[in-house]
Amino acid sequence: MRLHTSLYTIYIELRDSGHYLLVHGYTGAIDLVERHVADFLRRGGLVTQEDIATGRVPLTSETIEILRRRGYLTDRSPLGEREHVKKMAQLFQKITSKKCSFLFLVAYDCNFRCPYCFENSISASGKGWSKKVFSKEMSDRAYQAMLELQPNRDQHSRMITLYGGEPLLAENYEIVSYVVKQGIKRGYTFSAITNGYDLDRYASLLGPGMIESVQITIDGMPDTHNKRRIHYLGVSTFNHIMDNVDRVLRAGVNVSIRVNTDFSNFADLDQLSAVFRDKGWSDMSSFSAYSALVTAAGESIQCNTVMSRKAKKPETNSSSCGCSSSSTPATQLIPTIDIPQCSISDVTSVSSSFRPSRIDTTRLTASEKHAEQETPRNSAFDPDAQYIDFDEEEKRIHQLMIDGRWAEVCNQTVGLELMPRAHFTQQYYDQLKQHPQLKAISCQDFGIKALVKKVLRGEGLMSRRSTFCGAQDGMFIFDPYGDLYTCWEVVGMGKYKVGTYGEKVVMDKEELDNWRGRNISTVPACSKCKYAFFCGGGCEAHALLEGRGPRSPYCDGFPPVFRTVVLEAYKEFVEAPSSIEAEKELRLQCY
Repeated sequence: MRLHTSLYTIYIELRDSGHYLLVHGYTGAIDLVERHVADFLRRGGLVTQEDIATGRVPLTSETIEILRRRGYLTDRSPLGEREHVKKMAQLFQKITSKKCSFLFLVAYDCNFRCPYCFENSISASGKGWSKKVFSKEMSDRAYQAMLELQPNRDQHSRMITLYGGEPLLAENYEIVSYVVKQGIKRGYTFSAITNGYDLDRYASLLGPGMIESVQITIDGMPDTHNKRRIHYLGVSTFNHIMDNVDRVLRAGVNVSIRVNTDFSNFADLDQLSAVFRDKGWSDMSSFSAYSALVTAAGESIQCNTVMSRKAKKPETNSSSCGCSSSSTPATQLIPTIDIPQCSISDVTSVSSSFRPSRIDTTRLTASEKHAEQETPRNSAFDPDAQYIDFDEEEKRIHQLMIDGRWAEVCNQTVGLELMPRAHFTQQYYDQLKQHPQLKAISCQDFGIKALVKKVLRGEGLMSRRSTFCGAQDGMFIFDPYGDLYTCWEVVGMGKYKVGTYGEKVVMDKEELDNWRGRNISTVPACSKCKYAFFCGGGCEAHALLEGRGPRSPYCDGFPPVFRTVVLEAYKEFVEAPSSIEAEKELRLQCY
């Protein structure tokens, strides 16, 4: 058996501690190791049975075995690892795509005129185009089409999402009431993505068993919010929306507040979190809030997209889409690989009952110190690279096996660094240190912190996924023109519709395959990325709207954000190992 370092090993240095956190890209293991273990892996980890037997490895045989079983050392070739990841990705998507989730786009019209909204991109369809609303006949047809798309009711998500535009306009009450009552008869409940302004008109439809959850955008304190969340009549919207949030919380409705955040309103987060706390909302299990980055000046975004939510009652959620407030995290549906839990002198597992006090700072032997000092700057594998050139690494491994040594080569990988996203995440955590109350509004961190903290508490391995959201799995959106979409970022854009549901369902197989055929193994860049199983390949809609095609990634700064958030999660765990609060942080991250 000949082992070498897995190309999917992620190294996160705990500065000034002499330790690293290792995260494995496809086994989901997280482990705390001493520096000399990380250095051994970063040099390539080449080891044979003879090396172990003769003691020519600066680690114990037990340590080598644990590193192997947890994935950091492997006997798979680079191409073998890629093939293994491909099979895993296809299996994961097969599991997550079985269940269908459904959204009813009641109307494209909206009573707000927010400057960043996606509706600006469909205004060319004509002044009256957005005025069309669902009819009772269309509602009945949509319920029939759901069974045509997935005849097995057990594979339907129980919750249907009402969407727009603004689905809960006062003038839409009659049709929304019909849709909800027909859905209840069929065993469904509902969520709504709404600006919250007309919620008071829907009191009779809000509550358990009806519209059970809503997501509402509040973009800062009153002055800031009113300049961004603009009612078409010019009236202020902040106070009325806040009153409506109070009403629906009292009615037993789950509320998720989204704050579309950029540099112009970042300073409002602290004040807004204080408002939520003073109202008592932050202490309610039915309330959550999160900040979502507006990614570029002048770029239209879908302001209703849900980025995150609390980890509660996942079985009652409706969608396998990472975008929806009603969605079940795809990561929760994925089976994990059975990785042994361990704690030895060199490796401290943080995947089972981890406590920092168990770290063993065993002194290095003379040979280990020498090996540590001799760690080359340019190792055979670039340990910090995001992307992996499998063909090149295959040649390297073959040559190294012949030579019996590690050649020093230059880093030939291309990194991707989207600083705005990483800066946003870091700035949030910096502010949190100064203003602890800011935790009432969580950071848009792709759900990484909550997942890592689950591992630190001994609740399993890092969850993985091979798709980003339900657009690649089982989501269907019914619009008022009889068109079907899989992604709510591109609704109203005819070239992205995947079918129609008039007298019968008619699918555009080619366009459907553009969405359903996407997972991290079918996106060339993602198939080479060690972070891919944690980000799912990113938002296809954003890649498409940037003109990069249906098999392009949308990284959105994920690697630096991942490293930052993993460090923050670990620090929080170490600082309060026995008083971790009940999680409010497991949220779906997408847009």
